[in-house]
Amino acid sequence: MAVEVFSTVHHLYGTVYQTIYELARNFLFLRVYLRLICSILLILNELLCFLVKRLEQ
Repeated sequence: MAVEVFSTVHHLYGTVYQTIYELARNFLFLRVYLRLICSILLILNELLCFLVKRLEQ
């Protein structure tokens, strides 16, 4: 169960990250803010990985 939720959320994060990355390439003036958002998403994703691994033990 946890693995399925994790993979779904992980895929969602990947999609969001890719979308934001594309926007960042298209809108230079937003790049700083978008990179900040991407960084936050990646940190949240790492935390999620950590929590899922802890739950599976």
